[in-house]
Amino acid sequence: MSAPGSATALAIAASSSANAYRFLKVEEFFGGYRSWPSVSSMKSWSVDPAGKTVSLELANSDGTSSAALLQFLQANILRFRFAPAKKTTDFTNFNTRSVVMDTMEELMRELEKPRISRGQDQHFTVEAAPDSTPSSAHIQTRRADGKVTLSVQIESAPFRITVTDWWDNHPRQMLQTADPCLFFMPNGEQDFSIVHLIRKPPPARYIGFGEQGGKALIKNTEQVNFFNFDNMRYRQTYNHGPLDGREPLYHSDPFFMEFNGHQGCECVYGMFVDNPSQVYVDIGYDNSGRYMVGTRFGDLDYYFIAGSNASGVLQDFSQFIGHSRLKPRYALGYHQGCYGYENWHDIYQAVDSYRKERIPLDGIHVDVDVQHNYQTFTVDQSDNKFPNAQATFADLRIKGIKCSTNITPIISNRDNNYSTY
Repeated sequence: MSAPGSATALAIAASSSANAYRFLKVEEFFGGYRSWPSVSSMKSWSVDPAGKTVSLELANSDGTSSAALLQFLQANILRFRFAPAKKTTDFTNFNTRSVVMDTMEELMRELEKPRISRGQDQHFTVEAAPDSTPSSAHIQTRRADGKVTLSVQIESAPFRITVTDWWDNHPRQMLQTADPCLFFMPNGEQDFSIVHLIRKPPPARYIGFGEQGGKALIKNTEQVNFFNFDNMRYRQTYNHGPLDGREPLYHSDPFFMEFNGHQGCECVYGMFVDNPSQVYVDIGYDNSGRYMVGTRFGDLDYYFIAGSNASGVLQDFSQFIGHSRLKPRYALGYHQGCYGYENWHDIYQAVDSYRKERIPLDGIHVDVDVQHNYQTFTVDQSDNKFPNAQATFADLRIKGIKCSTNITPIISNRDNNYSTY
């Protein structure tokens, strides 16, 4: 019998569209990746200075080919994309909904705006350095003042990428992939699960990973899952509660920062994994000398942001994922939300209790109980549930309470008799 997380287990998990919504634990996903095909070497590379893009044609251990793209959004921001069984021309120019602009060209112009407003010249070039060879690409980004910002060394066999940041003309190695660094496994029709391995320097510290459980801010020996579902009491997966860092919470924010990975200097880089499927990260749990990023479906697509401090990296990151708009004044007040308001009586009882105790109340959040059979954008208008919803919400607003309702989409599978949020 195959061990959990083996190639067989993963293939079974993705053998039907219904199983695509089945939660797969991080240890299951990474458990068998060593038996997967991997990228063995780089067959060719080319640089497009006008598009600020480097195209890579790769050879795989199973005799197939794959492709990767390096796209430079700014002199210090690199986007890496990898897909088995694709050519470089197959990558779309359109971005996902995770970033603020539709295309790479629009996104690059958007990133220039705050720098221009600060009086900084945002012109930069992408070029192949003179020491590049057919089997070794040395790519540099150079600012308008002629100084190099990033140096990216791409070696053929074994395939390896090394990113060096130049700060005050002093090189700092920021990121280097492991050998081998890319594994993949067919996972449904024309789709793949992918694992990316990156070296983990001994002095480095890792912080971030969005809304995750766990006991410590620094996550140097953790595994984390990124998967949104209604994990009641945060015990439905590992049954250890929210102090277990592997327990998935409501958010999926696969962004983290590495601090001071280069010995003897302060340096920071941020990584944002842009993938809508389940994403996994192993930060030195399996091997203290590396961390792993896994994507269950789709291409591997991440942004690398080099900097000298966290505020600079976060400023760049927030610029391309967007900033929150100014909230309405009532949103800064006191709000009440509860799963279990079965009818209007329950809601008014809560409102009356707040008023009786003279506790301010600006908003009420009603969960899925308001829906008809948990159907999206519906209200159960039965006499004993939520009749005359429009009039009642208006009455609450007159009382100074603005209401919001849950519109959680439900994916039903009648054959398997289950529903998924």
